Amino acid sequence: MDLFPIRPGATVALALALMAGGAGCESPQPQRQHPPGTLRIPYERADSHTGCLTASVAMVANYVLGEYRFSEKRLRHALERADLDETDPADVKNYLESVGLHLAIFRGELDGKPPLGLEYWVLQRGYPAICVINTHGGDPNLNHAVVVIGFSRTDAPESADTIYYLDPATADPLQKMPADEFERAWARAGHTMMVVVRPPAGEGQPAESQGEGHARCFTADWDSLCRTDGDGTRTGCG
Repeated sequence: MDLFPIRPGATVALALALMAGGAGCESPQPQRQHPPGTLRIPYERADSHTGCLTASVAMVANYVLGEYRFSEKRLRHALERADLDETDPADVKNYLESVGLHLAIFRGELDGKPPLGLEYWVLQRGYPAICVINTHGGDPNLNHAVVVIGFSRTDAPESADTIYYLDPATADPLQKMPADEFERAWARAGHTMMVVVRPPAGEGQPAESQGEGHARCFTADWDSLCRTDGDGTRTGCG
């Protein structure tokens, strides 16, 4: 079984030691067809045994930009050239900021409440979310980054029935997991969640470069999420 380690960054409090490991590529329920309502994210497979974070970030960044700019390999090599660690969320965050993007890292929640809810970002805002999960009993060396792209629901309105995600380490990219099982796997990794966004105009990027779609709709949440870590610490985005 391949391992895909993610090392925590000392400057990103919410990455914590919970991300200080790798993850296996195990998932019992491959889903070959995109279900209705899921986000169509261009897939990137991890090209190395340490590549689940960079592959996930590349997928999400390409979707936010609306163009294919990053492959996992290209992003990994760019980090290497900048003497940055591909397994360190803080280093990945620093690199993305150098190219006009922001990696928000926080403790997510499964519900649809802004600004930390997984359902909120995926269903209401239309952003894919990187979640760190652990399906191997809590060993932090087996934490693994995946990209959540959608939900299906039961008749009970308060909870999602199934969570669909892209796994950069599997032969069948599109995976699904019951929401309660996903919640347990996510909790083992501290509910670590990441969203790639473009800053709104006035935050280091001119208005004419903002474009349409996902970059635009993030503006309303910039202050509440990007300037506040999940533990309430004000950090800023620059």
